[in-house]
Amino acid sequence: MTDVRLSVLGPLVAHRDGADVPLGGRRQRMVLATLLVARGRMLPAERLRDLVWSDGRRTAGAATLHGYVAALRRALEPDRPPRSPGRVLRREGPGYALRVPPAQVDAERFAALVAHGVTLLDRGHAAAALAGLTGALGLWRGPAYADLAEAPFALPEIARLEGMRAAAAESRLAALLALGRHTEILGDLEALVLEQPLRERGWEMLAVALYRAGRQGDALAVVRRARARLARDLGVDPGTGLLRLETAILRQDAALDLVPGPATPPRPRGDGGDPSGIPVDAGTVGGTTIHSEGGRHAWAATDDRGGSGVRGQRQEQLRRLRRSAGRTYPAAAAAARGNRRRRAGRRGPGPVAGAPVTRSAGLAPRWRAWAAENLALGVPAEEVREALLAAGLPGPEVDEELTGAPGHPYFRACLRLAREYAWTESLLDLYGDLRSAQLAGGLERRSDLSPTEFFDRYYVANRPVILAGAVDDWPARREWTTTRLRDRLGAVEVEVMTGRDSNPEHGWQHDAHRTRMTFADYLTLVETGGETNDYYMVARNDNWQHGLKPLAQDIRPVHGIIDPALLPETVTLLLGPAGTVTALHHDNMNILLCQVMGRKHVRLVPSYQRGRVYPRGGTYSRVDAARPDLDQHPLYERATVLSEVLEPGDALFVPAGWWHWVRALDVSATVSLHHFRVPAGNHYLHPPLVHSEP
Repeated sequence: MTDVRLSVLGPLVAHRDGADVPLGGRRQRMVLATLLVARGRMLPAERLRDLVWSDGRRTAGAATLHGYVAALRRALEPDRPPRSPGRVLRREGPGYALRVPPAQVDAERFAALVAHGVTLLDRGHAAAALAGLTGALGLWRGPAYADLAEAPFALPEIARLEGMRAAAAESRLAALLALGRHTEILGDLEALVLEQPLRERGWEMLAVALYRAGRQGDALAVVRRARARLARDLGVDPGTGLLRLETAILRQDAALDLVPGPATPPRPRGDGGDPSGIPVDAGTVGGTTIHSEGGRHAWAATDDRGGSGVRGQRQEQLRRLRRSAGRTYPAAAAAARGNRRRRAGRRGPGPVAGAPVTRSAGLAPRWRAWAAENLALGVPAEEVREALLAAGLPGPEVDEELTGAPGHPYFRACLRLAREYAWTESLLDLYGDLRSAQLAGGLERRSDLSPTEFFDRYYVANRPVILAGAVDDWPARREWTTTRLRDRLGAVEVEVMTGRDSNPEHGWQHDAHRTRMTFADYLTLVETGGETNDYYMVARNDNWQHGLKPLAQDIRPVHGIIDPALLPETVTLLLGPAGTVTALHHDNMNILLCQVMGRKHVRLVPSYQRGRVYPRGGTYSRVDAARPDLDQHPLYERATVLSEVLEPGDALFVPAGWWHWVRALDVSATVSLHHFRVPAGNHYLHPPLVHSEP
């Protein structure tokens, strides 16, 4: 087969067997670029024409498009026999598709190299990660699709690639930092924070590099510069990562010093992880996954369906404890029998990627904490021992730790708190079973609901309801179309989240996805991009308080329910194409989702069924509510799931703590209100105390 290679990380170029391929005029190149942006998907001919001629200058007929396709085939496949099917540019059904192996498209090679490099970095292989990331960044010859950058169909792909490029550059600097080359990258880090001042990871790396270079005062000054910039531009305080880093610098914490060998460099929270403590897989040995949380502790995980784990405990308290752990920390629900079956086929002993390093005198503190947590959660000592040995830790030190831990006063306190936690989970479970019958009728939809009944029956009772047609009288219902919004505020710069499809953790790693563009460009993406979750204007974006603030005049408080003194800071906007998804999560306050444009499919799970949705860090769920994996999350089958479609004009009351998943069925605009007409404005869930390491 002809070796065709396509490059889009710069101007669009093609090579065949090493020679340049003439791609013709601009419109013909746009046909090829549109199929490249589709990334192997078939595009109907009509859709392809709409995208290529979206500038509206003229309308092309089917014959024109066919002529461009034929010319591209002659250029890319000159040896193809006449009238034979194309092998690279193929006719499929009602349209066309570009069939080129991913390794022959530089954007796909770049994405693969970056993913591999980040994985190596997370596993502590900084030198290998540096080589891969440097090679990935070396593929760039200029801005992506540089000669077609203004084409509307290319904007989402350009945003995705540029976001990955920025993240790759950050990870490359992190690899250099891990290798002890902090002095030589100080200039690059200074440039990074100037170019991306709102990405906290850059500030964190710069502060660590300065600290390791013996400039503690400058490191503290960097943290304070970051604090001032975030306050000035966003009106927010730094994230927990920067705050903990500041404390660590003041204490001259040894964790900031360069770790010898291949260990992963210190990464305070906020550095690409979950600020709430989301567990991240660090490696697998012998069928047991070792999880780490913020680089502080870990737990073992295997399946519990064999019956030898939670429900096999003899004592009732431990049975409840382990049952609770299996729901809230599914990673802690281990089955010894399954472990033994798989142990014979595991790899030989060796350190788990990203695992704490052992010391000569006993286990490292983080492994001691790991063992204590698992024991407190009811994981049998023999399973904890098996996981520690599989991770490569010395047997005598493991046995010494497991023998001494139960008698340690701190462990006894840990065990008491774990039992109290399990008791609370048991009460919530009982409460959920008792209340589930009240929700048998599904999610209620009410018209002309009085404020008194709303607060008595739903708000105070922590129960959701759809207020049908509640916002039909808003001017926004008439004025908010993509055309009118573009005419009013098209020149305004807005912030959106892009590149979401390439990162399953975009909800946590949100700062890596912030992109600024004109509102007109974003609306063009929404109109022309089809069904996608790759870009979305979310509540986390700051548009309502800045460029889009004039839209406030188009909304009204819901009479008797929302405080009439409607302030911009009490309003958020969600705007995006069909296909945008908000993963299953809960908010710590009551909210009213007001559907202005388009429809959304919502699913809700009661707050008191927390254990059945497998929480991650307390905010998000591990369950994919669209396609739940009941083998992995069996308790979700027992969850009470309320499902409904929000129509334009509806308002959905989501009580504090209720888990909800949302998917846009059309181009959609939603306004979120949370200033209810009750004393103090709203009721909040107060987060539990988070105890950091001393």
